[in-house]
Amino acid sequence: MKNIFLIIFFCFLSNNLRAETISTVTTDETTKTITEDLTITSTGSRTCESRNTCVKVDAEGLTITNRGTLDNSGDDTDIVIKASGSDDANDVKIYNYGTMSATGNSTLFIPNLEDNNSDGIGGYVYNSGTITAGRTFTIRYHSSNLIKIDNYGTISNTNSNGQALFGYGDTNTTINNYSSGTISASNGKYAIHTTESGGDAFSTNTTINNWGTITAPKETISLGISSTINNYGSIISENTNKFSIRARGNNNKVNLYDGTILVGYL
Repeated sequence: MKNIFLIIFFCFLSNNLRAETISTVTTDETTKTITEDLTITSTGSRTCESRNTCVKVDAEGLTITNRGTLDNSGDDTDIVIKASGSDDANDVKIYNYGTMSATGNSTLFIPNLEDNNSDGIGGYVYNSGTITAGRTFTIRYHSSNLIKIDNYGTISNTNSNGQALFGYGDTNTTINNYSSGTISASNGKYAIHTTESGGDAFSTNTTINNWGTITAPKETISLGISSTINNYGSIISENTNKFSIRARGNNNKVNLYDGTILVGYL
């Protein structure tokens, strides 16, 4: 029994060595590079005030959980969380129950990710709080494979050229917007942009399941190649002369089920 007890105790300590918790208000001007799990409690916050990435993920399989506030608040500041496959950030999982916001380039920057642990997900975002940006992109995931986004809260962009979700050259992305969820670009171009950009490849095999509200003042959703929308909620272009859903590539499917509200061209 003593040997069993010692083994269990050792494993418990080893798991907790790869975790950091922020439970107080913190302000910094430098990038925080993490190689261990990070949790921000409901009493905690991290605010970055210079043009830097606030949190950079530099190890595979990490989990970031935010119940407080994580933001870049300085003038023209950059990315709040950067998890790029080129930095060995595959299989990252981001859980937001609080607020994440950026005045800079992107709030979540998760490109070039792959599924290296064979769980079917290259990178995961769960949101039941608020994720917002004041510049062009809120969540950017281009060239990734098997990104999954589950939204129960608000994902928004307030920039005049804004895009709330932005992917190109990505494959097998799944976006679930549940009944309490809103994805919006209140002043910008797209709520969900999944086509080509600057001559780069189309998004392929994107699946969008919507029970909530997706809205933008112009084209609300753009689709790439071989993608599917299953809609039970509202997809709204605030300009009825614009597209609520626009298929720019081939072999796309749009399934409209009971409860659908569609405003704009299809």
